[in-house]
Amino acid sequence: MINVTIVEDSADAAKALAENIERYGKENACEFDITVCPTAAKFLSADVARGGGFDIVFMDIELPDGNGMDVVRRLRENGNDAAVVFVTNLARYAVGGYEVDAVDFIVKPVNYVTFKPKFKRILQKLKRGGGTRIEIKDKQGVRYIYSDDVEYIEVMNHTLVYHLTGGQTVKCTGILKNVTDLLRDEPFALCNRCFAVNLKYVRGFDNASVKVGDGELAISQPKRKEFLRAVTLYFNR
Repeated sequence: MINVTIVEDSADAAKALAENIERYGKENACEFDITVCPTAAKFLSADVARGGGFDIVFMDIELPDGNGMDVVRRLRENGNDAAVVFVTNLARYAVGGYEVDAVDFIVKPVNYVTFKPKFKRILQKLKRGGGTRIEIKDKQGVRYIYSDDVEYIEVMNHTLVYHLTGGQTVKCTGILKNVTDLLRDEPFALCNRCFAVNLKYVRGFDNASVKVGDGELAISQPKRKEFLRAVTLYFNR
């Protein structure tokens, strides 16, 4: 399921865009959860409530209570990395979108013939950009991280620790097996019962340990054969 929000004060324009997204989904067997926000304030409150959990944001530039470009700047300042597509009547305004890392822009009125190839490219960028989205629930609420940013996952009792690139860690309550099931299509493998390693960050290994990012993890006897096989297959591929 891909979460999409449309920030648009015109009900007709929002409906037309949603219909284009739904049509693309039916033609390509994709599922979209679409939210429509008519104002910047409503979108910002929805974004906070969902912990930044929008994958794609279609942002009108001229909103009744603000400028869409400024809204996206606030998102970026808060660490929200959703794929943003500006929707505008004036193409020249959309050029500035690249300053806030927008992935594309669409000129109104939206036409499915031109929308379809643009949306396809947007989804391809989204897929390449982060891997599988992982939901994190803690005392601060709900937020999301992406598997491509995870070097390895550690479990201690019932606490999961996500070790991210750049030395950051994210903790939450959970079960490691549930996460590895979620990541079954990603290059993760267990080096022992406490660690799931993202093979793209493996820097070296031997029969006893594997170097991941700036750390070194032990390879247990029960997991050794399976783990070394996974590493070998990954690097051969």
